[in-house]
Amino acid sequence: MKKLRILFLTLLLPMFLLSYDNITAQTPSYISGPTGVACNSNAVFFFNPGTVREMVLTGPGDPDVVPIQTVDCDPIANWTVRLPNGSIRTFSARSSISVNLGSTPGSASISATTSCGNMGQTSTASRSVVVGGVRLSTPSLAGAYFLCNNSSATYTISAVSGAVSYTVQAPSGWRINNSSATSVTTTNRTITLRAPSSGISSGQIRVRANAGAGCDINSNFRTRNISYGRRSIDIFGPTSTAPYNLIAYNCSSLGISNFNWTVPSSWNLWSGTNQSGIVVESPGSEGTYTIRVTGTSCGVTVSKSINVRVSRGGGPIEDPGGGGIFIVGEGDVGLEKGNGEITKSNADIIKMYPNPASDVLNFRGSKNQEINSLELFDLQGKRVRSQLVDVNSPSMDVKNLNTGLYIVQILMKDGSSLMKKVQINN
Repeated sequence: MKKLRILFLTLLLPMFLLSYDNITAQTPSYISGPTGVACNSNAVFFFNPGTVREMVLTGPGDPDVVPIQTVDCDPIANWTVRLPNGSIRTFSARSSISVNLGSTPGSASISATTSCGNMGQTSTASRSVVVGGVRLSTPSLAGAYFLCNNSSATYTISAVSGAVSYTVQAPSGWRINNSSATSVTTTNRTITLRAPSSGISSGQIRVRANAGAGCDINSNFRTRNISYGRRSIDIFGPTSTAPYNLIAYNCSSLGISNFNWTVPSSWNLWSGTNQSGIVVESPGSEGTYTIRVTGTSCGVTVSKSINVRVSRGGGPIEDPGGGGIFIVGEGDVGLEKGNGEITKSNADIIKMYPNPASDVLNFRGSKNQEINSLELFDLQGKRVRSQLVDVNSPSMDVKNLNTGLYIVQILMKDGSSLMKKVQINN
């Protein structure tokens, strides 16, 4: 009978072995450690192989009982390290290794395998690691923002520490260093760009610093828009205003030079005769007047004219929008009533002092003319200061302003406004 039981066990055991994969369980295996490391630095990784379950015989006393028990895996593992440059390193070590992942940036992998129990089982785990280099600084591209068709300009790439070359990219139709290629890599930081031979548009020029050997990474691209082609000229500003208003007119200066403004003889030209913008004072007489500007674009004279209507219903303040153009109100001294009627009033209505000023502007008005707020504009119509005031001691801080001529708009509590010129010296 005993021999029979041993024979039965001998026949039964292989059946258990064949069905082992269906009944065993294994705790998860894993490798712990960093997911990203710097170039040429050591990193430590730990392998936890987990556990497995296998069948064992407890002895001849009860050979027909085949129990399942949990066993640990071998602490000695075979490690494989694949570096970003493609080379492979292998180790035989216990639960951890310390490894240098090299000087090439990219993706590395760490894997470990060990045997478990007595039935030929294995435990394997792997981990991906990013080997990171130092990205080079992004260079800049200094040079003209506008080119005429088929014209060239020299541009300078800023130096980047660690860079061995620079890549310049341009759209089709542009030429880089007299090459028709849209991408050029060069060690020279001075390049020549030639605009397309026709068309009016802009091109997006890109530049990048390239790393050499070691663990540096190419920089990001810097983008610069360069417009090209002959430009037309336009005037931005109001087409209607009230008498004695200070008005700012501007035109785009991109690709245009040699500005020359012409205003009617009855208008007072304050500034900007040969600039892209002017400040003028409208006349006291109603009527329609013509303002004209000429300029040069790619060797051709371009011009633009607008008609401006002056009337007492034109209003003291108007913001037509676009380009920062602003009508800054009446002349040096005067009140603008809410209905648009302008009166050349006594200069003593509002006193402003000192003028020139460098610290604080003070104001004093009659008891019937309380000041509500103050606004300060430069001669291009840009608002540089705006504030409510103490009616008992109205003043404005003008410290830290650039030296120059400004316009103060004094807003009264009754809705009227007064404009004054002030010289700031800082």
